Amino acid sequence: MENQEVSLDDNNNGGHRIKGIWWGLLLVFVGAVLFLQQLGILGGGFNWWAIFIFLPAISALNAARSAYQRSDGVLTAAVRSSLGGGLVVLTVALLFLFDMDWSRWWPLMLIMPGFSLFLNGLVGFGSQEKSSTRWVARMGMWIGLAVMLLGGIFLLDEFGIFSFQETMGISGWWGLVVLIPGLGALYNALRMALEMGGLNAAAISLIVVGFCACAVAFFALLGLGWNLLLPIILIGAGSMLLATGFIRK
Repeated sequence: MENQEVSLDDNNNGGHRIKGIWWGLLLVFVGAVLFLQQLGILGGGFNWWAIFIFLPAISALNAARSAYQRSDGVLTAAVRSSLGGGLVVLTVALLFLFDMDWSRWWPLMLIMPGFSLFLNGLVGFGSQEKSSTRWVARMGMWIGLAVMLLGGIFLLDEFGIFSFQETMGISGWWGLVVLIPGLGALYNALRMALEMGGLNAAAISLIVVGFCACAVAFFALLGLGWNLLLPIILIGAGSMLLATGFIRK
């Protein structure tokens, strides 16, 4: 019992020490910005009240660190959730703190939530357990990648660095974004079928979703008539269901 109490005390002391480091870094950062602002090196666009938005961000990031330590270096659901949420709030805090132009920087609010989705899709890596749920949950990876790509394209366009439509001449460029989760669904369905030794309801659902998403993506990228999309999706999805009905586990 004495050893356990000492261990608990050590953990509490370690947690307080890390929190102190976070707060110390925050205060030094704010002080440095204010100092540079007074010297005229930085502009006047500094909203000190945005510091309070850092509070939930620091709390979430600290929770992610604690969960990571408790899990012996494994990215558990608690770690991914706290880290993703903390980064989203941190981005909002920085945008407000430096009075950044939201009309130009708004794509960050796609990129950071997309990264959070990507983190939450990192499910079961290194696990030997067979599970259909894991492959369905991993769709968060593909959706997160698509959302981050979309945000990146918008951000480059806002700053005039690169315009997908003007440079590539593809009006339906957004089809590329839709294609990522579509191919991801098909890939996950294949991996699930191989792992489970056959097709099940979850794999079939991913196949249908992946086919529909890929169909929409190709129609957009190739500029095909949208009036043909619905019948093609119905025919393709129906054909897949018929085919998988014969080989389903």
